[in-house]
Amino acid sequence: KPQIIFEATGVYSRRLQAFLDMHELRYVMMNPLEAKRKTKDDPHQNKTDKLDALYLAKLQSEHPQRLAYVQSKEYQELM
Repeated sequence: KPQIIFEATGVYSRRLQAFLDMHELRYVMMNPLEAKRKTKDDPHQNKTDKLDALYLAKLQSEHPQRLAYVQSKEYQELM
C-alpha cells in the first residue's frame, strides 16, 4: 500500500490535505522542523523539493511516523 508523507507548510499543504481527506487517503503530515531534525544525519545540504521528497520517503520507510488523524466531514465543513 502506498504511503503519503509531506511537510505541513501552511497554506501550501492545506489543499493537499483537503484532497487526501476528501478521498479518504491516510497520510503523514510532518512539521518541517521535526522533519529536518529527523533527517539531519543525512548529508542533505542542497535543499530542493526533489531531495526533500526523497528524504521524507526514506524517513517513512526506515522509521514509520504516525498517520494523521482524519477529521469527520461535518467538522471540516464547520471549519
